[in-house]
Parts: sequence; C-alpha cells; structure tokens
Amino acid sequence: TMFVFSNIKRISRHSLRRYLSGMEKQKIGIIGSGAVGTFFGLRLAEAGHEVRFLASRQQKKIPSSLALESWQGNYILENPKIYETTKKLIDSGENLDWILFCLKSTVFDEYNSEEEETQFIKDLLEPCVDKKKTRIQILMNGLGVEEKLAKVFSPEKIFGGLVYGGLSKKENTIIHQGVPVEIRGGSFLDVKSEIEHAKQLWKSTPYIQYSPQECLLQAQYSKLAWNIPFNGLTIVAGGVDVSQVWGKTNPDDQHVQHSDASILLRQSALGLMQEIVQLANADLKAQSKSAEFFLNSDHLISILSAITDKMAQASYIPSTTQDFLSNRPMEINSIFAEPLARAQALHIPVPRLELLVGLLCSIRNSQK
Repeated sequence: TMFVFSNIKRISRHSLRRYLSGMEKQKIGIIGSGAVGTFFGLRLAEAGHEVRFLASRQQKKIPSSLALESWQGNYILENPKIYETTKKLIDSGENLDWILFCLKSTVFDEYNSEEEETQFIKDLLEPCVDKKKTRIQILMNGLGVEEKLAKVFSPEKIFGGLVYGGLSKKENTIIHQGVPVEIRGGSFLDVKSEIEHAKQLWKSTPYIQYSPQECLLQAQYSKLAWNIPFNGLTIVAGGVDVSQVWGKTNPDDQHVQHSDASILLRQSALGLMQEIVQLANADLKAQSKSAEFFLNSDHLISILSAITDKMAQASYIPSTTQDFLSNRPMEINSIFAEPLARAQALHIPVPRLELLVGLLCSIRNSQK
C-alpha cells in the first residue's frame, strides 16, 4: 500500500530513513504558518524536502526552531527558513515546486470586492509562483478558494485538500493528538495526471495519508455536510460541544441521552445535512460532473451520524466554535455563506441554511 505507516503509533528513525531513501526532493513554500501549515511543513522537511515558511503577520520574532509533538514521533526543525515576504521565498533559492496555501479563509473578509481579492492574491503569490512549474495545494475550509486562485493562476496547477486530524499550535510547537492526519485531496479540474503529482509529494512522508479524490467538489460537500450543521449549531447554541446538539450515547445501554434542546437541535442538524446534499447534487450537476459523483443522502447521513456519535462522546468542540469562544474571526463566508450563495443561484431551497447564516452573521457583527 502507499501509506504503510499511517496507522502505526511510532516509527523508528531507521525505518523512516529507509522509507525516505530515493524520494525526489522538492522545494516547497508554506503560506499560512498556523497549526495546519506548520505541521505539513515540518513533516515535509523531515522527509528531506527544502521547506520555506512565510512568517505570519503576527510573528514578531523569527524562532530558532520549530517543534512537533506527535504520538507518531516527535521532530524538531532547527533554523527553519522563515521569510517576511513571498518574494524572499524565492530570493533564497530556486523557484518553488509547490506552495501549500494554508491561510484561514477569513483573510478574504478584509476585501469588499472580487477585484480587491484578486489583487490580494496577485500581490501575495505572484512573486513566488513560476506559472509553468509551481503547483498550488490549497488546504482550507469551505468552498470558493480554488475559484479565487484560478482567476490568477493556471487552473490545472491548483489543488484542493480537506484536512482530517487533531492539530493545534502552542507558540512554536505543533501538537498532534490521537488520530493519523489525512488529506482528502484532488485537482481543481479533476485532472488525473495532475493528481499523480500530488500523490508523489505526499507519498514522501509516511506520517500523512493522502486519499486522492476523483471529484474534489464532491469531497468538499461531503465535509460541509458535517461542518455546516455542527460548526454552525454549536455556535448559535451558545458555544457548546457537539453532544449538546446531538445527544450523547450511554455506553452501558447504547441509548442516546437527550436534553430537550438537543432533541430539537439534532433534528435541525439532520435537516441541514439533507439540504447540503440536495445543494451538492445540484451544484455537481451544474458543473457537469458525472452522476456517479452525486451524493446519496441516506448513505452519507448514516456515515456522518456514526462519526458524530463518537465526537459527542468525546464532547468535541468544532474549530469554528473554538474561534467563537476565543473571540477570533470565524470562517463564516467560505463554510456557510458561499454554499448559501450557490443555493440561491441554483434556486435550491435551503431554509435552515438561510436562517443559520443570518444568525451567524449577526453573531459575527456583534463581536466586532
């Protein structure tokens, strides 16, 4: 199999060196050095690639090292290559083979028009992108980011990816807890030959499971069918964990224990899942995707319900809800508003989503 180590707790350094021998080394730029970007940058640097990080705007001092604490094995990168501008990412050496674009989608909230967004993308990325060579792997939540970048760069060189795994950041250390990290990724244009390039990149590290998606849009909607109900409802319910929306299974008798509120909220979550599936299939059809990629509502909701049972048992708090509780900017536009805009353009009725977006926008406005 491609990823022989992804479910093993710890890998010996000898086994890792043997696994990495013969891998083609790439030059990789990391745009967005939060938990996700730094984690992938560290694992790729560990694999022997030349990794260059763009410093965040909040970063006042360049650290002498970056660390990863993981149940699969720790790693420290001494003297990481961190630069203040994207132009300096290539001033330091040859052009980049890959850029990992890992910013939070709230970065686009600062701009009031598509023209302003496009200019931001040009200013940020054009200095470090060789349009014939550099591939851009987007690792961000929601919908619409690939389309934004495709206005500036070759759509064939753009990739999307959905990250699954318990990652957090504390100062200059990344914490990886509990489960293997997986990327469900694909080509923006669903070009099979381009997906092979992504598979080769991610094959270079045994710690990351790359699951190629024949249809990227289908994969994005499959994740949104969970993110929209549970990131959204846990916020509007006051910043609660998933169990307060879904109920919690009693391990002794397997019955779901509900409060009065969770009964109603669970019904709302299931209703939102159904709306997202209906929207997904309409959008897939509108974009001329094959009917084989249409989502089966009962099948997907069954899978998501089983996942939610486990998350409720663990009292899981979604990432957007954590942002809300910490009074940080929330990813409202890409996760919630963009799907609603597509539903309205396609004349798909989504009354629960409309209400949820209205409530979330009101909460966001009250935070400012």
